[in-house]
Amino acid sequence: MVPLLLFLYVALLEWRSASRQADERLETNLNILQEHALKVFETIERSIAEVDEMVDGLSDEDMIKREAQLHARLGKIAATLPQIDAISIVGADGRLRVSTSGLPAVQLDWSQRDYFKALAASDSGTYIGQVLTLPGGERPQFNVARRRRTENGKFDGVIVASVPPSYFDEFYGRIIDITSHGTAMLLLRADGAVLVRYPVPQDLASKLPSTAPFTSQIAHSPEKGSYSGVSTFDGEPRRVAYRRLANYPLYVLTSVSEAAVRSDWLTFLGTHMIFGVPATLLLIAISWLALRRTRALYAEMYARERVEGALRQSQRLEVIGQLTGGIAHDFNNLLMVVIGGADRLRRDLTEPKQIKTLDMITAAAKRGENLIRHLLTFARRQAITPATVDVARFLGQMEDVLRGSIKGDIALSVLPPPQPCFARVDAGELELALLNLAVNARDAMPNGGRLTLSAAPTTLSGDPKFDGLTGDFVAFRVIDSGEGMPPEVLARVFEPFFTTKPPGQGTGLGLSQVYGFAKQSGGAITIDTAPSLGTTITLVIPRVSQIAAAAALPAGDDRGMAAQPQALTAKVLLVEDSEEVAQVSREYLERLGHSVVTVTNGVDALAALSNVRGIDIVLSDIVMPGEMDGLDVARSMRTLFPGIPIILVTGYSASANAARREGFAVLRKPYNASRIAKAIEAHLVKRTRATANN
Repeated sequence: MVPLLLFLYVALLEWRSASRQADERLETNLNILQEHALKVFETIERSIAEVDEMVDGLSDEDMIKREAQLHARLGKIAATLPQIDAISIVGADGRLRVSTSGLPAVQLDWSQRDYFKALAASDSGTYIGQVLTLPGGERPQFNVARRRRTENGKFDGVIVASVPPSYFDEFYGRIIDITSHGTAMLLLRADGAVLVRYPVPQDLASKLPSTAPFTSQIAHSPEKGSYSGVSTFDGEPRRVAYRRLANYPLYVLTSVSEAAVRSDWLTFLGTHMIFGVPATLLLIAISWLALRRTRALYAEMYARERVEGALRQSQRLEVIGQLTGGIAHDFNNLLMVVIGGADRLRRDLTEPKQIKTLDMITAAAKRGENLIRHLLTFARRQAITPATVDVARFLGQMEDVLRGSIKGDIALSVLPPPQPCFARVDAGELELALLNLAVNARDAMPNGGRLTLSAAPTTLSGDPKFDGLTGDFVAFRVIDSGEGMPPEVLARVFEPFFTTKPPGQGTGLGLSQVYGFAKQSGGAITIDTAPSLGTTITLVIPRVSQIAAAAALPAGDDRGMAAQPQALTAKVLLVEDSEEVAQVSREYLERLGHSVVTVTNGVDALAALSNVRGIDIVLSDIVMPGEMDGLDVARSMRTLFPGIPIILVTGYSASANAARREGFAVLRKPYNASRIAKAIEAHLVKRTRATANN
């Protein structure tokens, strides 16, 4: 009886293990499905928002006149997104205005579509329709739709993205191929409408019946849950886990057949039966070793999941970088026009209220410029450009930023250095680093506390704590009275993607960015902490002497025109495809006393250099349509017109770093009259000196 009892005991343990592994497999698959679905729908929403901005302010008549142009632009957006089959714009009367499906758009009445009626009745956000197979043999698809944005809130039609369920089928198929048999995956609406089911049954129901177990489960547990029940699709008993997508009326659901779990269990028992019940004794004797190996395998699995999570985060960061780069160029061009317009009005308006309004516009534009710079830095698209920074003045400006980022129950103290102190650093990156540290400190004080930011000059002499650095530095210290960190957390705190925050509340990139910034700036970072005793983070940055700082810091205020008129004037060739930006730049140049020749593309720029006499300097945007961009123009000028200097300008371009590496001057948008005056004067002085020496 003893071997038999032991065999039954092992069978029970294995059944529990098989059940636990099935539940863990469901949870792992559910995490993957949720992450993938959120990424897909967020991308679709961003695309719809981009289309909305594209047609903002256009009437139906305007869209009909520009149908070919809009059709091409929508096609470019849809072509880059495999999850979208087509993008369409429907007017308030239900008639199709523009669609990537055809040119001209087929004039069908879409007013009876479910999403049109729902969005016409109220602005309910994103509406996700049922799966449809349209006439003409197209593959099935479901529609994601949003209202067109209007200033008065009036219904002005909808923007629709058509999504093929087969895009999800391919992804789900890859997941199921690497999991056990009996697995199924679904994407469905909260009302039970089925959008995707893999494997696809022969006759897929369009909607779960009201008696389905899923319907009753979400009634009392709407966010997530698990249950066992008979599948509506194949009639098999299944273990099911589901989770709601944040901000969407959608659920992802995965299940495993009870028969598959039982089959795995019976297969295990069958290997025991081969040797008979007596051999069970031997298997129990070695089970301890097997358990140890199982723990190692789980550890390996968890490590692999962490790596996969880091990869997903990295891919998300890359997508943010690509989107940010595309936004940055156009946004900085807009800021250029805003700042230039405010500067122009400042010369004509004299009333204090008007001047105050202009100051508000200029300040808002500056904040927008800083926001774009921070986004580019986060996405690793911003080059480090060290400059001499007055630390006391920098901390004074930083105090306002920090007060807007911490809670009211945290007392903030900002202590400037006790003596004049100057650092060699990229001020924007330093601001982002200190802001990251302040936000981490805020999160470590959930019940309030004290946060102190200070700076002081220091001299290092090879201390290992600061990576053996020697020389003069500025020590920035961020001190909080929070929870502190245990040694095991402190040992990993600078690892990319490592975070102690709950899922969705932290990327794990903040301290790793600060660490990389410190290294790239020639400095170091250290942390002194203990549980319940708070944390002190010290960031050291190279310091420059007061004499060197006086020579490096710009004189006067950077707003508006330079205080003194420029002694050198020139004939400037302005290459800019944006009419508004070109107008602002031309006005700056003419106010500075320069004469201006304007062209809109690289080919015309080279032609002007050949045909127009007396051009002294070229000011060219990097990003331009046509055969040549600004960098191509600069390279051609280096060969054909080596005596004429060129300044490249950009709101954002991946070519900017290449231009700097090749020795070309790059001026970042938005610039004002003072910055462009300094850039041109520097080149003209350099050219004059070179001519005199020759």
